[in-house]
Amino acid sequence: MNDNDGASLSVIVPCFNEATRLSISDFRNALDSYFFLYLTFVDDGSSDNTSEILTSEFHDHHRVQILSLPRNRGKGEAVRLGLLHSLASQHQFAGFLDADLSTSIGEIVRLGSILKSSNYQAVIGSRVSLMGHRVTRSFGRHYLGRVFATMTTLITKVDAYDTQCGAKVFRLDKQFESLISKPFISRWCFDIELLIRLGQIRPNCVLEEPLREWFTHGGSTLTLLGKASSLVDLLRIKRHYKR
Repeated sequence: MNDNDGASLSVIVPCFNEATRLSISDFRNALDSYFFLYLTFVDDGSSDNTSEILTSEFHDHHRVQILSLPRNRGKGEAVRLGLLHSLASQHQFAGFLDADLSTSIGEIVRLGSILKSSNYQAVIGSRVSLMGHRVTRSFGRHYLGRVFATMTTLITKVDAYDTQCGAKVFRLDKQFESLISKPFISRWCFDIELLIRLGQIRPNCVLEEPLREWFTHGGSTLTLLGKASSLVDLLRIKRHYKR
């Protein structure tokens, strides 16, 4: 993907009380570096001044959109609405990443380039610690993630190494629009639902790509209660999509 091929990449950034974690300079530098890049910030009913910061910093930038939800709907719905907005704006590709830029914008652009040169419907990042890569996760988070990934495969049959990595890119077309037309049933495990829905387009349409860099940042809005409810959501997802 480059500035001369006419393809645009829309990146959705879901935000909930991110005022202290937003790196405005990194977002601005990315916009200056990639002229095919568009940003859609979705403020998910924040109670801090996230919306005010975004509006103040980007109100005059023609490649930045700010969607403000009147109440908190959950990350899944914020991402879904951002993707629908990207479809309506007629972008060719769209992805999402976390507001704290645990995944850099350069990495999401790289995933977009892989997708553009392939026949896949989606390319999803995975946090794998490999030689030459800079992927930093705490010991506890890594093994908790491996347990969750194993349970995900056993319960939902989604055989991905890292379903919850916050870096995914999609090819936007009518088929993709149809599979995100309905809200997800889970606030936090929507990634798994999305992978299940992608499998309904055609088998093996998703490529999982190890990230070259990923950094853990503090202040995550996912609480222990949210993590526990995610396990319950796996069972709800299995029951829902089995029907």
